[in-house]
Amino acid sequence: MEWPAQSPDLDPIERLWEMLDRMVLKKCPSTQSNLWEVLQEAWGEISSGYLNNLITIMPKVCKAVIAAN
Repeated sequence: MEWPAQSPDLDPIERLWEMLDRMVLKKCPSTQSNLWEVLQEAWGEISSGYLNNLITIMPKVCKAVIAAN
């Protein structure tokens, strides 16, 4: 399968970064030190089920991308 350039839908880490970004923005860190604390806290709150889902949905995502092209 040829890999499309700039396709965040096919990159599970992009979805993870989006989740972390939303979690961090809710806390509104005001300093670099606070940002680090909030990031660590957010990372700890992400469930293994969410991470597993990012991987298990990839075949479905790939099929959808292929069908759209």
